[in-house]
Amino acid sequence: MREGQFRSVSEWKSALMTLADGAFFDLIRGYLGDIKTPFNKQRLVDELESLLSRQEVQKTMEAYMDPTDRKVLAAVGLLGFPSPGELASFFEGEYSFAEFHGILLNLEERLLVYRFTDQGIHRFALNPVLENLLAPVVMDTDTLFPSYPLSSESSAVSPIRPLDDVLLAALLAYAFSHPELHRANGKFKKKTQDEIEALFPSLDVGSLLEALKIESLLRLENGNYVPEKEKIDRFIQLSPVDRMIYVASGMVVQAVASDSENPLRRVSRERIQLVARLIKLFLGSLSDNRWYPEISLNRHLDVLERSLDEGSQRWASASPGLRKAHPIEGRFGVSPSVFRGTVYSVLEQLGLLRKVEGPGWTKYLASEVPRSDSPRVVYQGPFSLILYPETAFKDAYALALFCDLKEVGRTIQFEIRRESVVRSFDWGETQETLRRSIEAATGIPIDQTLLWSLTEWQKRYAGLSLQRGLVLVVEEERRYLVNAEPVAQFIDRTLAPGVYLLKGDDEEPIIQALKKTGADIVALPRPPSMPPRPVVESHHPPFPPLVSGKLEKFGIPSSPRKEDSAPGPGFLNPTEVMESFKRVLEKKNLPKDQRDELTARIERRLIVSEAQLVGAAVRYEKLEARGLDYVGKVRVAEQALSSHSLVELFWRGPKGEPNRLLGNPRALEKSGGEVKLVLDPVPEGESLSIPIGKISLLRRIQRSIFE
Repeated sequence: MREGQFRSVSEWKSALMTLADGAFFDLIRGYLGDIKTPFNKQRLVDELESLLSRQEVQKTMEAYMDPTDRKVLAAVGLLGFPSPGELASFFEGEYSFAEFHGILLNLEERLLVYRFTDQGIHRFALNPVLENLLAPVVMDTDTLFPSYPLSSESSAVSPIRPLDDVLLAALLAYAFSHPELHRANGKFKKKTQDEIEALFPSLDVGSLLEALKIESLLRLENGNYVPEKEKIDRFIQLSPVDRMIYVASGMVVQAVASDSENPLRRVSRERIQLVARLIKLFLGSLSDNRWYPEISLNRHLDVLERSLDEGSQRWASASPGLRKAHPIEGRFGVSPSVFRGTVYSVLEQLGLLRKVEGPGWTKYLASEVPRSDSPRVVYQGPFSLILYPETAFKDAYALALFCDLKEVGRTIQFEIRRESVVRSFDWGETQETLRRSIEAATGIPIDQTLLWSLTEWQKRYAGLSLQRGLVLVVEEERRYLVNAEPVAQFIDRTLAPGVYLLKGDDEEPIIQALKKTGADIVALPRPPSMPPRPVVESHHPPFPPLVSGKLEKFGIPSSPRKEDSAPGPGFLNPTEVMESFKRVLEKKNLPKDQRDELTARIERRLIVSEAQLVGAAVRYEKLEARGLDYVGKVRVAEQALSSHSLVELFWRGPKGEPNRLLGNPRALEKSGGEVKLVLDPVPEGESLSIPIGKISLLRRIQRSIFE
């Protein structure tokens, strides 16, 4: 059993003892019958505990639990003392507001759950007196995460080529070989956009490039995309799936940060890594060869997101109602539905999820293609290379540095041109490193024609150059400093006597090295137009390993649900139990209103003992009125106003269309001889004023006894 699913019995008793007197005595009378005076609240609660501890009572309560009860109870245990808002968000899309409100109230009336207050917020807890009964129920979380076998009928997918290692390398080659891809407003030029759509029809290339940029894999330099070699070296070390997960994370964070209504438009490495961990856990929670309805995926994300940071502030509605809230809103500034929709869309593009005709989704790790020991790159002429889908990203990226993209199809075609090779020389590549990259990818010696061209291009490249970087100028009598070990390690090349091009662009370590060799003054002349270089610090390494973790920790079943088995021996039939109580009630001589109320209690599954079937145990309340019962509808509205209860009403519109509304009543107003009910729709909406005479059914929704 997961820890923290039950509070102590003393805490349960304390929650009951703090109920308002009216609610407390109604509850006690409902279960223990007439209250004899003098009475003691503590003794009454002890008697209630004794009743609920009886084996025959718990068997009856077990028989009453239907699949909905079990599902909600499992969610209460899974979420760990959730607020009404957390539960409502978790079950969003499965129940209406009114339905779910009724389910929760019924579980409270049946004493399966109760509410307690934590820092001003109402939270649900399981009844610890019933732990032996509820523990197996809350451990069965399978029903919360439905999935179905992936059959031929459900396996049809949308025609989309997902991103994989080779296609990612092709995109990089395209970006490297197209200077100034963007206009000043950040959008692609028309010709470029058409070309991108033809080459990468299923990818959001703009978002992809932006994601690679915010993850420091690329940078824009004078309008051109340039690789960040140190970061890419770490990126290469990731598994193919983890590589796509990090790309997906960058795209998700960038997309939600650019949402026009997002108040938290911030992109950080910490957020990218958090989303990457979330996606890794999410994909690990999905079984192979099964498809999941979207409501199930939403719950996977919901549970995993809250589990990523146990120390974060708990999220909830501050009010005891069911207004929805979610930690995603606090972290990313967008609603859970926007966040999840973005995640699913991005994962589909990147070959990590795909749609099925369920309708739903299935895990599809396109990056996990079979690898072969034989080279997956072949020549098509001395200056053309064909990359197969099995090509490793390390090889494909190494080629993208000095190749242009020519064609995208089932395979990728790269072309080696003088301009693309010179581009790589600018980034520090040499004829020798290019030769090694080609031979590693193809598995054979480099074509001699190509080698001659590479050698010739490097010779011409070295003959005329504009050097970029830090330059050290040393007078002749002090050049001995350059030969000292602390300084020598920074020398890249000698440009002229006493003029040295240095490695890197950080001045501080070079200054310290010069001082170690005895230099007491180091000049740092700076052009007036060059601002000081900012110091950027990061406490988050670029691509930390992603770990799936054990699903049991989060309460998500690690294997598909087995078929339901028949009830065990001794399991009572709920219909037979209720019918037996009704037969007992028929023999009692009770007024009609009390008989009706007790019958309703049987049907609400509140009766667990014949001792409850006494007239003194009930207090009749009129909860609804309909049709021509004008006075009854006014009385129900007045009671709702006085008790601050929600109401549910039905009426016909101007064209006879049926309308249904759940709302908070604000007032009864008289206008021209007509009484109108003014209410605020729940969960949100503008206030309405509806004539009582037009309401066909008005029902008061009872409040929780713990409010």
